[in-house]
Amino acid sequence: MQDELRLYCNEAEFLGALNTIGQIQKERVPIIIDALNEGQGQKLWKDTLAGFIEKFKKYPWVALILSIRSEYKDNILTNLTSDIAKNYLNVVKHKGFETNIYQAIQSFFDYYQLAFPTEPLMLNEFKNPLFLKIFCEYRKSTSSSIYDDIDIDKIFKKYIDVFNEKISEKFEYRKSLKYVEKYLLKIAETIFHTNSSNIKYEEALNVLASLNFRNINENLFLQELISVHLLMSNQIRGEEVLTFSYEKFNDYFSAQAIINNIEDINNFKNLLKIDNDTITYSGKTISQGVLGFLSILLPLRSNFEFFEIFSENDRFNNHLLGDAFIDSLYWRNNKNFSLTKCKRFIYENIFKNDSLLKKFIDMQYKVAGKENHPLNANQLYRCLSKSNLAIRDSYWTTVISENKYNSFPALMDLIEWAKQKGFSESLSHNSRLLIAIAISWILSSTYIQLRDNATIALARLLQNNLDVAEKLIKHFIVIDDPYIFERVLSASYGALLSSSYYQGIDKLCYFLIEDLFLQSEVYPNVLVRDFARNIIEYSHIHKLIECDLKTLERIRPPYKSIPIPAILPTNEEIDKKYKIEYENESIPDFYLEQNTILSSMTTEYGRSVGWYGDFGRYTFQSHLYDWKNIDVDKLSNYAVELIFEKYGYDAQKHGKFDQQQYSDSRFLNTVERIGKKYQWLAMYEVVARLADHTQITDPATRWNDDKKQIWYNGSIEPSFRDIDPSFISPNKSDIREIERPTYNDWGNDLESWAVSTANLINSKSLILNSYQNNEWFSLDRHIAFRPEKKLGKEDILSEYQSMWYTVNAYLVKEQDFKNVVKKLKNKNFMDNRMPEPVRRYNNIFNLEYYWSPLLKIYESDYYGSTDWQEIEFNRGIRKKTIIGKVYLCSERHISEGIKNHDMSYHISAPTQLLHETLNLKNDQFAGSWVNDNGEVVIYDESLYSNNKETNLLIRKDYLEILQEKTGCRVIWTVLSEKTAMYHSRKSTEKRLNISGIYYLENDVLVGEDFYFIA
Repeated sequence: MQDELRLYCNEAEFLGALNTIGQIQKERVPIIIDALNEGQGQKLWKDTLAGFIEKFKKYPWVALILSIRSEYKDNILTNLTSDIAKNYLNVVKHKGFETNIYQAIQSFFDYYQLAFPTEPLMLNEFKNPLFLKIFCEYRKSTSSSIYDDIDIDKIFKKYIDVFNEKISEKFEYRKSLKYVEKYLLKIAETIFHTNSSNIKYEEALNVLASLNFRNINENLFLQELISVHLLMSNQIRGEEVLTFSYEKFNDYFSAQAIINNIEDINNFKNLLKIDNDTITYSGKTISQGVLGFLSILLPLRSNFEFFEIFSENDRFNNHLLGDAFIDSLYWRNNKNFSLTKCKRFIYENIFKNDSLLKKFIDMQYKVAGKENHPLNANQLYRCLSKSNLAIRDSYWTTVISENKYNSFPALMDLIEWAKQKGFSESLSHNSRLLIAIAISWILSSTYIQLRDNATIALARLLQNNLDVAEKLIKHFIVIDDPYIFERVLSASYGALLSSSYYQGIDKLCYFLIEDLFLQSEVYPNVLVRDFARNIIEYSHIHKLIECDLKTLERIRPPYKSIPIPAILPTNEEIDKKYKIEYENESIPDFYLEQNTILSSMTTEYGRSVGWYGDFGRYTFQSHLYDWKNIDVDKLSNYAVELIFEKYGYDAQKHGKFDQQQYSDSRFLNTVERIGKKYQWLAMYEVVARLADHTQITDPATRWNDDKKQIWYNGSIEPSFRDIDPSFISPNKSDIREIERPTYNDWGNDLESWAVSTANLINSKSLILNSYQNNEWFSLDRHIAFRPEKKLGKEDILSEYQSMWYTVNAYLVKEQDFKNVVKKLKNKNFMDNRMPEPVRRYNNIFNLEYYWSPLLKIYESDYYGSTDWQEIEFNRGIRKKTIIGKVYLCSERHISEGIKNHDMSYHISAPTQLLHETLNLKNDQFAGSWVNDNGEVVIYDESLYSNNKETNLLIRKDYLEILQEKTGCRVIWTVLSEKTAMYHSRKSTEKRLNISGIYYLENDVLVGEDFYFIA
């Protein structure tokens, strides 16, 4: 401590002082000791660690954290097994960069001054810090900036060469002799032929001596390899053994040793033996890692694939060959891989094995964005586009829709990679398109979370790259899966809304106009039309393209389409064609999934009272509510006909998969049936055709006697949107947290507490906040206080106390200000509610405010007013009192995540008047608005802090600008209530209501609260 920390005290004094600091701050003070296994540490700590830890047990506010490489854990902790078993010590396995791979890559690339790659580096090995270091040092030493020529043979050789050069200087030999590589190669060969994973230290010395390196001290040379972490030392049953520090080095050098011994291919064949479960060389079992490197290195050194060495019967029946082949593919390219040569092996060995097929698909997502890889996304597109919808769903969609993210780690990594702005920005144009194609194929999935995450990733990937979006749309407009195409358009629309660069948007729009809206029949899918139309609307309104009135008329509903037939199928006709008889035991059970479709599609009275399907009644029928004079029951039958005849549902192809997808809630089925997918597609088509030829009742007049008939706007009311591609969740690191007031005066007498006005929250602290040395005012805030939970009193019948506050800001015209404030004083807002922020649910996307023509539908008071509103008191009484008019400064934008609650959000946003008056612009992340200089001037704290309670904040100088430009004053109302209940859930006899009115006077927040006992 004296030498390193310059502390002149003993251990007890030092730990005691830290313990006191921790106790005062109410948080433990950590002491961290890294790498106990380094150097002589494993010998030192093995005998002394238990006593060292014992000293810390006296100091509960001091935490001791130690790190040990896994290989050394058992040896160093051998005297602590009892404490670990009793949980006195917690052992946690650190999984490298598994949970923060992107931040790790960014940090390493920055440190080594490497440009971000132009294609995604989809290597699981990057989660290993050592491999990431090896890779970066290799890239640093190469002059090429191209990443598609990555060669693991070159990477490892270069890494070893770096150490060889350093060690050659220390031991004074010429680096060209490559002593380090030669020795490691010999060590790996020796370990392989002993069927072991290590070698005794003494034997390692003998191997070194056998190489006859001149003037080399074997012991010192070996110690040097250990000190630079090429080898590592461990104790097994009291004897020192050596292993490779990085297991892949062992696999690599073992494979290299085998290949180096090949004199001719026939001799090599004779040394290899294969059965269904193992492959041996010279009688020694070859590990999966070594097989993988043989599959990489052999084609590089010869014209042979490793599997070609074996007979057809052997190569098609051994899964290890398929595994090794797949492992090798990431490192291949058009120069050293022939798809023609390998195609039969892929079909016969891999595609007929479920686990290998999944691994192969996942591998294709590893190489999807590699421009010069023969199995990149172009090959995926060529393969999948050959099949029609029903066939493709049978072998592709059913596989990728498993509710297991870990089935396809590379696929999930690619989705996460695409979301990372820093990495996606560095992609080449071609690689970006390849990745977009690969992600788009995921959109066929019925795994809701996977499909939604892929959609958001695609939107982020296409952001500021609308020329790529145009090419992507051209790829998928010809694919017969509207489920994919509508999400490609959705992602493109989300990308457009969040872009600041628009190159290519003109070509994209003109393509959609020509190839979609000017066709003899406009694509009969309501969502495809919705997103395509609004891409063009946005571009026209923001002057990115020019559209004449005739073109605008063509892109807006209603559209050209073949009308729904006048005669629709009856229940009897549907049953005769598609219903499977339960009693027929000769028919496999999974064929009954056809009946599941018929049942699910049944409307409320489609077959009899009370016999309906959730989808039929609550989705299909409810969405058609505003179309009058239609037979919804028969339209459902028409949709069933589409499911089987147009979309091709086939129980033989899809039934087994569908049989496994079951949920007792229509809200929680994370993986839907293929049949359910076709139900959605059929509904989207029925609505599209219906809307082209039949008007709907204006939703704002649906409860009026004089109902108005209008053409459906194609997007909302009703809305078929189920994800917002424009919502970009803030980064977790972007914290803008406001200090939260505290309240602790709960008391034990519930009756007294419930009416007490003592020690309440200062309402001014809820309105005026400080952040980054600026004053911020709340425009819309809700905050609730609860006492800390008492140990042992967690059940539902425990006593309950709560106090909540709501703050709202309003504009009041200057001439009305004094009169409004005067009349609001001493008024109980609980009995006479002030106008509240309007709530917009699901329909409008986050970045459609406030430019979109879709918002016109909300100009009716039916949807809640966002204009100037009268303050009405004594509502319900014959003679109501009008206090004056106010304009709310906020409104709520809410997405409930129709199918996926993970996609839900709740934003408090400035109203349109504020947005336009202050010339606000959307920040790059949701819930934040900036000025022309990119400075944040309004934001919703709930999206930028751990506190999820609504708090819309405006910077003080912009509040002043708002008042000046509008000629208005801002007032704040406060509404609060205390609530208490006894064990029996009986409420207290009375409770306190608080109403307050506040405003700025001479730049100072003034006002007061008024108390009412209810």
